Amino acid sequence: MYDIEKIKEILLLISKRIDININYFTELDTLSGDGDFGITLSKIAFVIRGTIDNYHSDDIGMLLKKIALSINKSAPSTMGTLISASVLSLAKEFEESTEISEKQISLIPQKMAQTIQEKGKAEIGEKTVLDALAPMGEAAAAEFLLSGNLKFSIKKAAEAAIKGAEGTKGMIAKAGRAQWIGERAKSNPDPGAMLCAKIAELFL
Repeated sequence: MYDIEKIKEILLLISKRIDININYFTELDTLSGDGDFGITLSKIAFVIRGTIDNYHSDDIGMLLKKIALSINKSAPSTMGTLISASVLSLAKEFEESTEISEKQISLIPQKMAQTIQEKGKAEIGEKTVLDALAPMGEAAAAEFLLSGNLKFSIKKAAEAAIKGAEGTKGMIAKAGRAQWIGERAKSNPDPGAMLCAKIAELFL
């Protein structure tokens, strides 16, 4: 079982992972977008740390809700809004929970992918974060159902996310500013998908 302290630890690791890759995300987005992706992620990482520092309850759902609302306020870009919505969906899932089971952990990427797909109106294959997050979610859920082992589940999920992100190279974007550039951005991986991959590498 995962209590509030373990959840905080995971979130802080994710925020640090984002921070050390800010320059990479900025450079990548400059090639196919407006270059503000790194700024958005920096704000999200800052919000995660700040919310955790000022949170003193054992309610996991409430912590996630506060993070989601703060992201929505501090990083109101497309990606910021989608991440906020996906975290808020988790907050509702874990409302008033003081512990989360391994099975629930294994289903988190899938839940986030479903929310982002609903809110963003995107599909797999359109060169978005979903191209890494959706296979990540499917792999995590399938492996846990098969083995009941969270470690194996996370490994399979991370491998699927990295493969999915790499697979965005060669795709023509159908959403965001990258779609205006078309062929010129074709060879670049999607920044959102690479965000998912970089976080996945952390768990490997």
